[in-house]
Amino acid sequence: MAFIIAGAALAAGIPLLYKLGKRLMRDKDKDDGDTDEDYDFEESRKVINVLQEDIQNIKETILSEKEKIENHQKSIRKTQLDINVKAESLKVLEKEEKFASERTLDYLKDLNNAKGNNDNEELMELKCENAKKEEEIIKKRKKLASMNQEMKQMETGIEKQEREIKEKEDRIKKKELEIKIKMKEENSMLSEPFIPLPGESKRLDEKVKNYFLHEIQGLEALPEECKFVNILLVGPTGAGKSSFVNTSATALEQKGRLIHVANTRTSAAESATKKLSPEILKIKGDSNLTVRMFDCRGLSLADQETIGKNEMELIIEGHIKQYSSITDGGSMTETEDVYIKNPKIKDEMHCIVYVVNASRDEEFLNDDIKKEIKGLLDKQTPTNKPQFILLTNMDKVVPKKDVENLFRYRCVRRACNNASKITQITPGYILPTANYTQPGPTNVMDALCLLNLFRIVSSAHDYVNRRIIEEKEKNLSLP
Repeated sequence: MAFIIAGAALAAGIPLLYKLGKRLMRDKDKDDGDTDEDYDFEESRKVINVLQEDIQNIKETILSEKEKIENHQKSIRKTQLDINVKAESLKVLEKEEKFASERTLDYLKDLNNAKGNNDNEELMELKCENAKKEEEIIKKRKKLASMNQEMKQMETGIEKQEREIKEKEDRIKKKELEIKIKMKEENSMLSEPFIPLPGESKRLDEKVKNYFLHEIQGLEALPEECKFVNILLVGPTGAGKSSFVNTSATALEQKGRLIHVANTRTSAAESATKKLSPEILKIKGDSNLTVRMFDCRGLSLADQETIGKNEMELIIEGHIKQYSSITDGGSMTETEDVYIKNPKIKDEMHCIVYVVNASRDEEFLNDDIKKEIKGLLDKQTPTNKPQFILLTNMDKVVPKKDVENLFRYRCVRRACNNASKITQITPGYILPTANYTQPGPTNVMDALCLLNLFRIVSSAHDYVNRRIIEEKEKNLSLP
């Protein structure tokens, strides 16, 4: 089925721009000279991730250290208990020794009085018994002293560990503060939106929605040679391609409910798109638009269902017929059923939109995706086809899902600049967006979608007009 969005470009092939002119195509910063030229968003994210990993590692170390301290404290309590028991035993022994000594002295005194100073056998036995008890007392005192020393060493070790834990907790607080500062910096707002809005608006609202809805409705018809512009959505499974189509339908039709025209799935493990099929969209009033939007499976990120580079190039160049099945990881051949040997302007893709989930670091910064996008970019740049990066799920990036002020957040601008840096696409062609999931439609989400949709469609119109003029000039130059 054909998906239509009406439009026209100037016959002379001058790029179609709305009343704000080229301002939307520039990454203009009005925030009192503040700039992100030296700011690396990717590096900032990596720093935050490293800090968070450090914090987690330190916390795990602290838990381990605290467990050791607890075991040491148990050992100290046990040692202290042993010391107390032995100390009590020593006291009893000392009392016995004192009593024995006193008894010996009394006996000696009586014996001396009776027999003089001569020691007898009984006296020697008493002296030996006292000497043994004194020796036993000395040993126990030494053992108690050794246990006390051991306990003091353990207490010193615990104090050292507690100091280390305190230092680590201070390091955690410092790192958490660094993260807080960086996150605050990322979430801070510009005084003006970095993508200018019509009527000097500073936020997405109903006026912005109506403005772009009117601009799309006002697009003129394309020349007879190519009545439709073909928009190709490319990106990893689950990036939000089909959701963008559905969000576009909802914003265009203005029926007060979510419109579902493209199949979506909640799991990113399997693509919902099986054929190279255009989706049908209507604008308010049920009139069709002269645009065909193709939701194509693509790129990589470990997808099991991904089309190859050659297939992608054939699709972009117009060699593959509409409604052709896309085989899982297969290769399209030049068969009569699906292959167009000499494609015309109407068969090729007139604008390529790379869809990336900006809320996933593993996707947004994935080396495989960078490589895939760069490969397609290098192939298509000589053709002068407009190419956009659509950053989805930006509502999850800004604080409290503040889509209304999306273009005033530094973190959004930095994400766009970073995508531009990675792909070498001009910042003006990086489109931050958010798709509908639940609940119903809002003016803010409609405004965001229609702004991006107008940017894509108007650029595709410009390309079609240029190609038609080039073909005419080429035919006139033939003998």
